[in-house]
Amino acid sequence: MQHSNTLPGGAPATGAPLDRVRRLEPEYRQSRARFFPTLHSLQWFVRRHKARLIKAGAIVMHGGQWYADDAKFDAVVMAVAEERAREVGGVPADDGVPA
Repeated sequence: MQHSNTLPGGAPATGAPLDRVRRLEPEYRQSRARFFPTLHSLQWFVRRHKARLIKAGAIVMHGGQWYADDAKFDAVVMAVAEERAREVGGVPADDGVPA
């Protein structure tokens, strides 16, 4: 997935840590609508995986609002989805195939 080199409002992204985050809702969710078609689906994912998201630096709290680091949040989503695929597909996590 390509990410824009501009911030919401058109300001250029500098690559600084604060430029990598945006409000979880609506900005992150709207940009990931294929995975999170509704606000409820994103809220469920965050509730279920909040500790993992925080530990990965994928979400941070500021001013009473959650912010997401796109790349880190995406990485957690993919890791969770891959784990679920292995579980449903009956593939053990230690099958020797690189994750």
